[in-house]
Amino acid sequence: MEGRVSSVQPIHEYRLRELKKATNNFSEENKLGSGGSGVVYKGKVNGITVAIKKLQQGSFVERLADIAKEVSLLCSLMHENLVKLLGFCSEAKHYLLVYEYIQNGDLCSYLSDEDKRKELTWEKRFNIIKGITQGLIYLHGLKDPIIHRDLKPENILLDENYNAKIADFGISKIFDKNKTHLTTRNRFMCTPGYIAPELFTTGMYSPKSDVYNFGLVLLEIIAGCTIYQYRSRNKLGNVLQYDAWRKWEKKSHFKHVIDPFLIGPTLNLYKGQKDHIERCILIGLLCIQNDRNKRPDMNGVLKMLNTNISLPAPEYPGFLQEGDQSGDTDSTSSSEEEMTVGSASFSKEEMTVSSASLSKEEKTVAGALTSKEKKKWMVFAGKGAGKSEAKKRQLTSVGKGAGTSEAKKTQLVSVGKGAGYTFDLDDLLRASAELLARGSVSTTYTVVLEEDTKVVVKRLKDVEVTLHEFKQHMEVIGNVEHRNLLPVRAYYYSQHEKLLILDYVPAGSLSDMLHGTRGSGRSLLDWDSRMRVALAAGRGLAHLHTGPHLIHGNIKASNVLLRSDLEPEAAALSEYTLYPLCCTSSLARASGYRAPEVINRLTFKSDVYSFGVLLLELLTGKAPYQASLGEEGIDLPRWVQSVVRKEWTAKVFDVELMRYQNFDHEEEMVQLLQIAMECVATVPDARPDVTEVVRMMEEITSQGATEVEKGAGESSDDPRS
Repeated sequence: MEGRVSSVQPIHEYRLRELKKATNNFSEENKLGSGGSGVVYKGKVNGITVAIKKLQQGSFVERLADIAKEVSLLCSLMHENLVKLLGFCSEAKHYLLVYEYIQNGDLCSYLSDEDKRKELTWEKRFNIIKGITQGLIYLHGLKDPIIHRDLKPENILLDENYNAKIADFGISKIFDKNKTHLTTRNRFMCTPGYIAPELFTTGMYSPKSDVYNFGLVLLEIIAGCTIYQYRSRNKLGNVLQYDAWRKWEKKSHFKHVIDPFLIGPTLNLYKGQKDHIERCILIGLLCIQNDRNKRPDMNGVLKMLNTNISLPAPEYPGFLQEGDQSGDTDSTSSSEEEMTVGSASFSKEEMTVSSASLSKEEKTVAGALTSKEKKKWMVFAGKGAGKSEAKKRQLTSVGKGAGTSEAKKTQLVSVGKGAGYTFDLDDLLRASAELLARGSVSTTYTVVLEEDTKVVVKRLKDVEVTLHEFKQHMEVIGNVEHRNLLPVRAYYYSQHEKLLILDYVPAGSLSDMLHGTRGSGRSLLDWDSRMRVALAAGRGLAHLHTGPHLIHGNIKASNVLLRSDLEPEAAALSEYTLYPLCCTSSLARASGYRAPEVINRLTFKSDVYSFGVLLLELLTGKAPYQASLGEEGIDLPRWVQSVVRKEWTAKVFDVELMRYQNFDHEEEMVQLLQIAMECVATVPDARPDVTEVVRMMEEITSQGATEVEKGAGESSDDPRS
């Protein structure tokens, strides 16, 4: 069906008091859901049930200052596969969009709920796929085409007849069809895991980036789960796109990729629809190819869905490296060198895509050096980085002027009091280095210098400040002194390279300790140690918030470094230097720890949310879903909320703690869990300040110490002892 755009009509502007009354002052019981752009509430205005989206302050509202002009065109868009935008409110710095209410909610709720998923027969799913296709054709075919940029199951609503309606296109930019693409600095408006390769690497979006998202959604509909849930459902932690492509390449059975409810207990359901379902899988794979020029447009997709025209062979999916093609499809692992597509833990040189999908101007990956660059900088050389025996490399000097006296004059700049290190940049470049970790904003190496001196070198990515601003920030960092914050000792800044030099902490990170190979060869992190680590990290964060008034912005277990004896300082927070040096969107990629309101603006309360997830990780022993670990991850806050209070001990707490001999800290664990859940409240203002969190944790430890002393006293005074 081809929709038509009516003439631009006068836009209805709602009053704030009217929408507050409709939602009972935006009460929790009227909340339908939340996403990156805002929170959606159900309400009734003039007797009509509507959905009211309250946009997040500081995200998109800056460019919606003249919101009426933006929304008037969107309200005139008429298509059966689009959610109708009814009006807006822009009052007292509140920005709200009012939509028609869609009865059955979003597609994600059906994929996540087993009972609801049973309702989605193949006929209904195919109808949903076609509806999404027709909605995108309409948006892309407008006189001023609209690119959605965040198509995902949460933004596909289903009416009472299971017809698909695309939502949230109202906050997309209007696309100029006279250009082949547009570039945006805010490339991560799209949800992590759904970002098209060219959008990630260059910030360039086009109708083909929507096609990429559509291909993922199509595969999710067939799999009966989101790309995140697929990793948890699959014991090997495989990626949906990768599994589907490898099954096609090897001409294997697709039954592991297809929703069991579509297959049936005896394959009877699947056999009756086999060719149709597998054809749709192939269409999805064509849409997620790495090279956007080889993806079909949405008109081509509709033709593929409606006819039996022959389909080309799909190339390797975007964001998965050619080097990953080796190995059996059923033994894909989540090694530290491997891409995690369905999450925000990017590795493999931070999702460097194959050159086939990039134009000449776009091929500016880390490691490129212009002919004018005369300063030394470091590259991680050699192929086969995915193999453990190949991890050790040389930090190599590259470029014109390397090795000359002019280049040797370039020295590291000490920060604060330094650490008495006497090496310079040349020494670092000559030293052997071992890859320690890859993150969203930096790659970290352990560098061994002469006399067995070890330091940690971080190569920063997405640095968006000038040299002057960089220096000013490092001066502030140099004055940050706290026993639970890992100090920066020196830095190096050039056009192409930004390095930070830090102390080496041999005990490793909290992530290593919690999620390393469990078994006889691994030391247990007992309750007392976990509590000390939590307090140490909390005190370090509290100092940042109350002393230099710095936002950390990247709190996660891999950034909590452990002292060797865990006494008395226990741990130190690292990477607190990166905000605001690096692109905020990059820091916000760690979606397992990311506060729901965060898109491009970090706050003290978003730090508190991340810290709350960290506490849940300590208590449960489970990793948030974005972590590139050798075990599956979960959405920790949502999972804990799903477990009733009386089952916390049996289902929530880490089994290693509960099996520990003479364990008697269950009450303290419950108290810490309650604190953690306060920290991960959806509404930022409902979260406590980190100083209050530390105070409550200190009360738990003092209470525990009192109980121990009391117990010891009772034992010694008992004549029967």
